[in-house]
Amino acid sequence: MKPSEPPTEEMRAAVVRVVLDGLAAGRDYVDLRGEVGALHEVGSSFPGEVLLEVAADAFEACRADRDHPIEWEGLREGQLPEWRVTGHSAHEKSLFALWGAVLISAGLRPEESGWWRSDDLWEYAFAAVVIYVRVAAARRGVGQDVICAEIAQRRTIARS
Repeated sequence: MKPSEPPTEEMRAAVVRVVLDGLAAGRDYVDLRGEVGALHEVGSSFPGEVLLEVAADAFEACRADRDHPIEWEGLREGQLPEWRVTGHSAHEKSLFALWGAVLISAGLRPEESGWWRSDDLWEYAFAAVVIYVRVAAARRGVGQDVICAEIAQRRTIARS
């Protein structure tokens, strides 16, 4: 895929399948991140935008609302300790992905990510997926495989 070509539905489904299958199987974050990164095309926001959509699905699976909020303080560090975010820019990008998923869930489109001057949206969006899948599983007392199956069903993705 050239950066100017939009991803096909098959490509989008493949990213979702890799992420959901990997999380459901309890794959190591770093290994799974590497596999997802291999699907990224330099100069393209793919698969970042797809992953933001999946992160929104995972956020919805948390069943958070005003009466049952998710604790923001320490969310990233508590749910994904294997991912160290250092520096102001990285911190802002991680917030963009976490908040972006919530906005998408609420029916709002976050601003374009072009202001980053870097094509690493996929990395932060992937982390947001992992965080919200873990939160959903913990809040609901089920395994990540259950959450991933629900997301796959919602997205009509046949998992491996």
